[in-house]
Order: sequence, then structure tokens, then C-alpha cells
Amino acid sequence: MGNCKTTYCFILNKLRATGHRITEQQRIVVREILSNQNVSTKELFYLVREKNSNVSQASVYRTVRKLENLGLLQRKSILSIDASQFQAS
Repeated sequence: MGNCKTTYCFILNKLRATGHRITEQQRIVVREILSNQNVSTKELFYLVREKNSNVSQASVYRTVRKLENLGLLQRKSILSIDASQFQAS
């Protein structure tokens, strides 16, 4: 996994370590979550589409669900990354 110092890198490595293939669409979604925390999933979709019109709504929701299942994201009515997980040990 290498020496990872950023939250973005940590999230991608966690996805890889759990057997997920990382697509360019997922990278965009993760970047947008990190840049725009506390937005709804629907708002996130629109932000992602501004960056890349080829990302589908299903891709955004699947990525959010994966991150949520791994405990990396909490989804209520808004999205937020639990930064405490990314503290260096």
C-alpha cells in the first residue's frame, strides 16, 4: 500500500485492500466528497457531473455506498468523512 499521507490516498488504498477496483469515476467522486463535505448525495452527483459528464448517478451512489460500508463515510442526509480514522499511528 505504500506510505500514504493524504486522506484521498488512504481512502483509495482502503478500497483496493478490500478488493475494490478503482475507476476514474470513483476517484472523481472521492475527490468531490473531500472537497465538498456536508452535501447530500444528490448534490454530490451534480458536483461530480460538473467535473465529468460521463459519471452516472448510479456510479456516485455506488461509490458512496462502498465508502459507507467500509466505515469511511457517514451518510445521514449529508455526507461527511470521519477524519479521526486518518490520524497517523
